[in-house]
Amino acid sequence: MIDARPAPPPAVASAPAPLCQTGLHIVARAAVGGRPADGACRSRIALDGLRRTFNVRFRAGRPASRTPPAGWTTHFAHGPQTGAQAWDSRTLPGNHEQQIYVDPAFPGAGGAPLGLSPFMTTRAGLSILARPTPRRLRTQLWGYPYVSGLITSRETFAQLYGYFEVRARLPAGRGLWPAVWLLPSAGGWPPELDLLEQKGGETVYQTVHTGAPDHPAEADFKARVPGAATGFHTYGVLWTPERLVWFVDRRQTAATATPADLNQPMYLLINLAVGGDFTGPPSPSIRWPARFRIARVSAYGWRASSAAGVP
Repeated sequence: MIDARPAPPPAVASAPAPLCQTGLHIVARAAVGGRPADGACRSRIALDGLRRTFNVRFRAGRPASRTPPAGWTTHFAHGPQTGAQAWDSRTLPGNHEQQIYVDPAFPGAGGAPLGLSPFMTTRAGLSILARPTPRRLRTQLWGYPYVSGLITSRETFAQLYGYFEVRARLPAGRGLWPAVWLLPSAGGWPPELDLLEQKGGETVYQTVHTGAPDHPAEADFKARVPGAATGFHTYGVLWTPERLVWFVDRRQTAATATPADLNQPMYLLINLAVGGDFTGPPSPSIRWPARFRIARVSAYGWRASSAAGVP
């Protein structure tokens, strides 16, 4: 995702460590599949020596819960939360996305809650649901053709460095845009760190956006994940002062140097967008509601980690 908000000029980054060396023993002891031509290590990650700083397993009994999960915020930090301009905190128009993020209490452009919930929690986990906007509510929702959901940990959890992981089943259908990403607690954009994005197929995109002068503005990588939309997989990123290393099912898929402007606490965002520049328009073959299923979200840090709850 892209949150094109201004940020202060970044500091100069230090020289990166070698691609396969993080200086930490949590990368598995042996490479898997050798060293490919691009120089990246195909390693596995082990969590030895880490402490879990954040762990949410989304579960509910019967009947299923349609309320937003406790401890998560359902809108972006920028923009007004109510009134005629409240859409600004509920979508990213710079991406030309076609959805607006709602929750049962959101009144849209009116004064009374619309009662729309894009969330469903069962014993199997949380589903973020995207669907066409009810015709009778299109005007109150500024004409957006789809409604969907966003959750963020901005008010409850942020962390500087560590390993972040989500276990999820991605939606099927071209034009759907699920994402798990990190933004700075202090605000501003860039930087941005994406655990995963997807366009509805079996390719997962893992990206860092930065304004640091000695790093590409966008370093993005692709990983093919067979069955991404038919089963749960684990997606993670290891974030150190020197390196960013991405994983799928705890096997390394990509790595790059940590940009200088990424050395600050960041919080989690999980959402399901529809359409936009990244994905193109939604396919007519999509069966609504589209579902982005999340079983668990975790973060790990070192014993001296700066992980902390956000007051």
